[in-house]
Amino acid sequence: MKVGQEYILLLTKTDDGKYWSYNYDDGVWNVENGKVTKNTEQISKSLMTMSDKSEKVFKDEIVKAIKNQKKSSQ
Repeated sequence: MKVGQEYILLLTKTDDGKYWSYNYDDGVWNVENGKVTKNTEQISKSLMTMSDKSEKVFKDEIVKAIKNQKKSSQ
């Protein structure tokens, strides 16, 4: 991470109430010129389609996935 760079962090809450980056490097995404980017060599295949999306689309898709996951686990 660099000072002044904007990032989106995907975090997972642990059993002890602390937070860790989602799947290590999969949880750290760069924001540049309104686009969310990630070197595809650094991410899992399930998240590759998320790179190079607008910040709004990225956030909307993550929120939708989280809501779907919560519904299926109840």
